[in-house]
Amino acid sequence: MENPEWWPTDYTLDDVDWQPVEQWSGTVYGLGTVKEDGGHVAVFLAGEHVDILIGAYKDRATACLNAFLIDSMMTEPGPDALIWGSVHLCTNPESGRAYVFLNRGDEEHLLKGRGTYAEMVIEAARLFLIGVEEGWECDNDGELEPHESAERKVGEALRKLRAAGLICTGRATEPAVGMAKIVKALKISRTHLDKILAGNAWT
Repeated sequence: MENPEWWPTDYTLDDVDWQPVEQWSGTVYGLGTVKEDGGHVAVFLAGEHVDILIGAYKDRATACLNAFLIDSMMTEPGPDALIWGSVHLCTNPESGRAYVFLNRGDEEHLLKGRGTYAEMVIEAARLFLIGVEEGWECDNDGELEPHESAERKVGEALRKLRAAGLICTGRATEPAVGMAKIVKALKISRTHLDKILAGNAWT
């Protein structure tokens, strides 16, 4: 994956101080610095094979890690993954973390969030509905996603969260998400959310 803001090096693990960030498809993804000069690096460790790429800046090393991690997530999205237009939600069965990113064809894939599955479903829904409202989300046939279709998809996902006990009415404790957070993220009323969860709206 070529990019002018990060490039491969000949460093070994002995040359860097690093910490793992995630493990996906047998590869450990990490961030760190070069011991000699403090340069910021992304580390990819698969068995005994290691690749260390250095970024022009700290945020570029992080962007490098995210780009390669997203590439793995697209190949193996994990259980209960969701793909709504350009919005992807992938899950890691080992760490339990879920990730949301945007995949807009030739554009750089943008990591938009990581957290519990319920939290990331809400984030994915928020981004998807914004995309539909702004007119850049397409369905599987390449046509613009109709508002009603988008709402049905989000409604189905919300009802699945509720059935799994991952939406709570009071103060949320992980792995559940609170209704107040959903209302704020999706810009709907609590009454409307109640109707969606009951199957009387967005069906």
